[in-house]
Amino acid sequence: MENSQFERNKKRESLKNMYFNRYLLIRYLLAVLLFSNFYWIIFSWGYVICIIPALLLSGSILSAYEMFKMIGNTKPSIQYTKLFFNSQMYVCLAGIFILLFAPVNIVFPFLTNTLLSRFISICLFGLGFFIAYIVNKKIKKIESNTDKQYIKIKQYEKTLRLHL
Repeated sequence: MENSQFERNKKRESLKNMYFNRYLLIRYLLAVLLFSNFYWIIFSWGYVICIIPALLLSGSILSAYEMFKMIGNTKPSIQYTKLFFNSQMYVCLAGIFILLFAPVNIVFPFLTNTLLSRFISICLFGLGFFIAYIVNKKIKKIESNTDKQYIKIKQYEKTLRLHL
């Protein structure tokens, strides 16, 4: 009897981990943006522009806390995570727009205003936008339960005859 209860708990924990792993890509990309915003703050320290990455860093820390809280939760709330990735996306778009028309050192005061630094900066903002866009799509799929992991979880629940 103890062994069957142990097996049942083991299967339940396995299901909880499967629900948690639906957010794996989001957690990794959150870490990428968290550190990129952190380094942007470090390199632009002492300039007014450092307020923008500081706000983004705050949002990413709230999102990381939200991700930590969701362990073992099958229906987590990710409002800060959505807000952070939307903000990151809009900051990247604004950054690209500014870099097309203004000197590079307005956004990145540690760079010189050359064509190469403008190109690299636009590419970095483009990459940030792309990451935020991918995560936003992933979040919408998770919220609508149309992601691949959810389908696998439901199949696994059927097989185990267990539901969380």
